[in-house]
Amino acid sequence: MSTPKTDPQNRDNLLTILDKIRNSKVLVVGDLMLDRFVRGDVTRISPESPIPVLLAKQENRMIGGAGNVLSNLYSLNCPADIIAIIGDDREGQIVKGLVEAAGGTGESLVIRDQTPTTVKIRYLSGHQQMLRVDQEVTAPITAALESEILEKLQQKIPEANALILSDYGKGCLTKTIINTAISLANAHNIPVLVD
Repeated sequence: MSTPKTDPQNRDNLLTILDKIRNSKVLVVGDLMLDRFVRGDVTRISPESPIPVLLAKQENRMIGGAGNVLSNLYSLNCPADIIAIIGDDREGQIVKGLVEAAGGTGESLVIRDQTPTTVKIRYLSGHQQMLRVDQEVTAPITAALESEILEKLQQKIPEANALILSDYGKGCLTKTIINTAISLANAHNIPVLVD
């Protein structure tokens, strides 16, 4: 079996695209969450109920939802920032730290009082996901919170070269926010992508 030859033109096109990405700034707007992965081994069944017992050995945390888009852009060396909602809780502070580690400023995170940060906890044994636990509130956001997000959009969109709207149905992207974001992007001749 022969190894396929790389087309030099395709390689050059990819390098050109990657170079453009590094010189562009992308604004991500959408639903942000904390993804937790608890990994371990199952060696027995619980005597209380016929369910596996996971002996937890490792936990990883990363930003999910719109945060995953931010992380992917960061891995491509693309400058990016995010406008999103977090709770006024410990998980919100963890998310803010992860956003900053992924190249975002953290200053465009809007705190939703008395609402927890969205957290998805996955329990895995080997490569098998055993259970996912969601901690979230998907109620509509208040008019005051919507106004705060709209204000941040007006500040950030003129600085961007592209806008990505990342909707996971958690409430950040209201109809007004979506329409305003697209209108502002169009006014500044900025492409809009939807995740």
